[in-house]
Amino acid sequence: MDKNKRPIIYTTAGGYFPEISLKYCYEHNIIAFENALHSMAPGVEKFVYIADMFNIGYQNMDLKTNIAFFKTIQAPYRGRLGQIILVDPPSTIWVAFKLVKPFMKPETIEKVMFVKTSEVRGKLTDVLGPEATERLALELEENHDREKAEAKRW
Repeated sequence: MDKNKRPIIYTTAGGYFPEISLKYCYEHNIIAFENALHSMAPGVEKFVYIADMFNIGYQNMDLKTNIAFFKTIQAPYRGRLGQIILVDPPSTIWVAFKLVKPFMKPETIEKVMFVKTSEVRGKLTDVLGPEATERLALELEENHDREKAEAKRW
């Protein structure tokens, strides 16, 4: 949970993990969103979505996966996204965001943050709170270390 008691969903889109199907990504997000909703304290209505984009580049980006994600956020989970944080996004994400930004609502633009791994502790403590930020920073460090990432089991 962040400092406002909003559930945090952390996902790693790249890293050293095997290729995952579009169907699996879509189903995984639905399960994560539903779990976030069910874990909300009374009065909390939004969640935080953090996408670690380490090791993602143009060559391994799947447009269909991204479209499915945003369709999901827009339809059954409309109004539930409190913050989206993209960690280490590739330049193609920056360019795409700049292209669509003029067509986005200001309140949606305010929800999007771009952060480098090296900036997490400095930039996200005010957003997530110190405890969640530290936990995220440690998770990023593990997932960016090939040996540790490949040894993980869930």
